[in-house]
Amino acid sequence: MATAKHLRLVDGGRERLVVSNLDPAPVAKHVREHLAVTNTPPRFFRRGRNVVRIHRIGDGVELAFEALDEKRWEYVVQEAFLCVRPRNETFVSVPCPTALANHLSCSDHEGLPYVDSFAYAPFFARDGTLCATPGYHPCAKRYLVDRGGLCASLREHPIPTSPSGADVVAARAVLEDLYVDFPFRDTSDETGAASRAHAFAATFHDFVRDLIDGMTPMHYFRAPGPADG
Repeated sequence: MATAKHLRLVDGGRERLVVSNLDPAPVAKHVREHLAVTNTPPRFFRRGRNVVRIHRIGDGVELAFEALDEKRWEYVVQEAFLCVRPRNETFVSVPCPTALANHLSCSDHEGLPYVDSFAYAPFFARDGTLCATPGYHPCAKRYLVDRGGLCASLREHPIPTSPSGADVVAARAVLEDLYVDFPFRDTSDETGAASRAHAFAATFHDFVRDLIDGMTPMHYFRAPGPADG
């Protein structure tokens, strides 16, 4: 049976990968193990049945998950390894074999972390952890992108772990200021206390959704008068 060997020799920062007489299974196993060990901070993830990587769109501000197909696996292998084939008494570099890339695209990569989605603002994970650092958060299986600058703001103004009464009053004042010009009104209460409470709940929803088991209410906004929205 054909065999394949991978040599732990570094050439230009890349490990040599001998791919002559290729049986892709043992080489693919080595590539998977290498990827799992060197994936810090995480760039490659499992998502659904695919392996994906973080991909920058356009000017690099927007991020997306890019599934690794056979062609992209060839690029990943050649980025991490120098594929070589023996010739006489030396080695010559060769492209990543298609058979290896195909095997990797069909393999189970259990060593990679699982990611569910992007988050674009700090949030609480299911275990109560406040996730406010850009990057991957394994406790929530989300990748946090600081799109609006809230992560940087929290670093400058951290939230107390045990807020005082004054902290709560100050936080409520911030929320009140967000809706100061909105004329809340209920059918049975002209002060709009119930509508105001629901508006606050809608504001909190995405930040604390993982803390809530089961379904959460839908929120419907209706303007009581012209130009109120």
